Amino acid sequence: MALRAAPSSGSLRDDRALTAAVSAGGAGRMASNTTSREKRNWLIHLLYIRQDYKECMKAVEEQLTECNGQSEYALYVKALIKRQNGQILESLHLFQAATALNPHSAANLKQVGRSLYLRGKHRSAIDVY
Repeated sequence: MALRAAPSSGSLRDDRALTAAVSAGGAGRMASNTTSREKRNWLIHLLYIRQDYKECMKAVEEQLTECNGQSEYALYVKALIKRQNGQILESLHLFQAATALNPHSAANLKQVGRSLYLRGKHRSAIDVY
């Protein structure tokens, strides 16, 4: 079953209805090779780029609960939201947790460095880069 983009009226309500319909089943069913750590990444991304941070955090928390905190993308987005809300130290810990899951990710390391910089730890930030 393929999804076709309906003409957008620009309504957030219409977007949420589409999101709910997709997440309820049908076209939202994931391929059998998708791991539980990746199941909600599409939804987390969608909510984050729409700047619906409250719903995004709900999806992130569900994802992290389901996979015992082992979802790199969920940790990454949660850290971005926390940092945006001024919770720099907590975001740093979350970015470090994401880096522990994928130590070769340049994006994770860059965000660790940025968080260190924002905390005034300039030498540590340079060392990360």
